[in-house]
Amino acid sequence: MKDRLIRRVVPSLPILARWPVVPQVLDALDWGLRRCDRTYASLPPASLRMRIGVSNRILRNAAVFHEAQTIVGRFVDRGWVGAGARIVDLGSGLGRNAIAFDDQLKFESYDGIDIDTEMVAWCIDHIANESIRFHYADLFSAVYNPTGQPVASYRLPLVDGSISFSLGISIFSHLLRADAAHYAAELGRVTEPGGYACHTFFLLDHLRPRLGDRWTFAHEAEGCWLENPKYPEAAVGFNEADVVAMFAPNGLEIVEVLDKDLHQQTVVFRRRA
Repeated sequence: MKDRLIRRVVPSLPILARWPVVPQVLDALDWGLRRCDRTYASLPPASLRMRIGVSNRILRNAAVFHEAQTIVGRFVDRGWVGAGARIVDLGSGLGRNAIAFDDQLKFESYDGIDIDTEMVAWCIDHIANESIRFHYADLFSAVYNPTGQPVASYRLPLVDGSISFSLGISIFSHLLRADAAHYAAELGRVTEPGGYACHTFFLLDHLRPRLGDRWTFAHEAEGCWLENPKYPEAAVGFNEADVVAMFAPNGLEIVEVLDKDLHQQTVVFRRRA
């Protein structure tokens, strides 16, 4: 109930981040937090941290950076990504997955792509090196980048069949059907035969018993369901059959659906050999 009330006032924290004086107030509070808790000393400022998936933890949210180690670790443990991997991370945010991959793997390359220019700039300044690259994609999102360009003409800055593993945490959960299908086609293009793609979705097949709590997805759109029609990309739900229909024609077949008991499901695809 608390989450639903909060989301009626603020449908998405990235929207709150653009409100006047909010970033300045947050960073002033963060200045004090950094001196009380050294955990935050090396993290990005709070005004940037609130733009990634921190739930309602607007200030004290260091845990989400540590959680990336667990997220990446289970893909490593299952053998979906390993030494020599060529990785693309859609929605790379503040580089928490890049750090986790670097801690756990000897990969060949990592390319992080995000539509938030300030977060990309922070990652380039603090994380990037010869094998870790970050790219800004000036793409439209009513929530994350309202002045961006249409997604339909975008191509990932990668050559065909050059990626062995892709990751997207809370990307397809913020894409309308047409844009999601475009990304599915691009992932099919850049993923090598036998490569894996692990991306999270709100799959209504598994969420329906819990709808009415944090989420409702009461508003039907073309091929998807929305939480808030005013800000469509704030949260987008799909049926699993529609996800299959988007990815299968691009050579990506579902091999497993993880986290069926959580609010978001992780769908694992494998590129046909």
